[in-house]
Amino acid sequence: MTAVKTWVAGVLAWSALGSLVHAAPLSWYGGPNGWSNWYAAQLQRGADFYAPAAPRWGGWGSGAPWWSTTGRIPYAPSVDRLAPQPAPPATLFQAVDTFPPAPTVVAASAPVAVVPAPVDAYINMGAGPYPLAERLTVGGGSSWASSPSVIQAFGGPPSPEQQWAFSQTVLQYVQQTFRNSGMEIRVTTDPGVAARHTMSVVSGAYYGGNPEAIGITEVGGSGFSFIDKLSYAKSSDELAWALAHNISHELMHALGVCHHPDQTGEYLDAATASWEMLRDPNTRFSPEAVELMLAARAGLVADRGALGAGMLAPPATEGDQVLAAPVPEPSTIAIWAVSVLAVGLASHRRLVRRAA
Repeated sequence: MTAVKTWVAGVLAWSALGSLVHAAPLSWYGGPNGWSNWYAAQLQRGADFYAPAAPRWGGWGSGAPWWSTTGRIPYAPSVDRLAPQPAPPATLFQAVDTFPPAPTVVAASAPVAVVPAPVDAYINMGAGPYPLAERLTVGGGSSWASSPSVIQAFGGPPSPEQQWAFSQTVLQYVQQTFRNSGMEIRVTTDPGVAARHTMSVVSGAYYGGNPEAIGITEVGGSGFSFIDKLSYAKSSDELAWALAHNISHELMHALGVCHHPDQTGEYLDAATASWEMLRDPNTRFSPEAVELMLAARAGLVADRGALGAGMLAPPATEGDQVLAAPVPEPSTIAIWAVSVLAVGLASHRRLVRRAA
């Protein structure tokens, strides 16, 4: 009887304890995470129970039954592991590969000075010294503006402005002469420009080997134009054309042509030029002279008889140009004829009177 009472009392005690403790139902009993899920659910509901610091069972797969825990709940993960983890602190600096690529530094090269090629000739219409003056001239030469031919053509000594304008006109006429012949030439009146040859326009000088020459040039070198010889000019423009044509002739020798290709007297490269040829704006070189000048400029020997001495052994023979006596104009001839006729009639009348 006593044993029965004791058993009944135990059952009632267990029933009372069951009415006080409410556990969440276990929805899954297989696998190692079953108890952990159940334990987390109890934390969310605010259940109060104890979890030991370390499990006392061998774990799933060890062969021990789940109820071998002596009535205690198996070990579950700590609350810290279940709580949301804070975001990692923001880095102070970005990763290196997120920066824009560093600009490529290219070392600047030193500037290269570009030296312009020298022009064909410098036309010196200024003061001396004049290249080759001692060799090619007698008297050395002085300013062209003091020449009697210039004073006559200008009607008096030219002013500095007139001298500058005249020199630019001569420069343009030289270029035009070569252009009329089918050839370009680069000339300047600026002493600061590098030039292969110099053509000096002077007064008060002449060529000792031929005092009648209006110009003289060392073949392949420099030369002179004697403006005093151009005394037939009646205007500054006529003088400019005559001077430009003589300079052009001498430039032919400076470029390397050592003889006079034209033998007819019709072209500027003839040895003797008439005044009509010098003052005519349409005067030009012969095709043969142009071909020789181009060949000499290119360093080619087109005619060894003409170019050999000038190109292979400078200084070579000099080239000069002589001015032929100008032919009187028809009106002048008519005046002369009338004058001669008048003189003849007067003489005839005197003879008749004496006979009477």
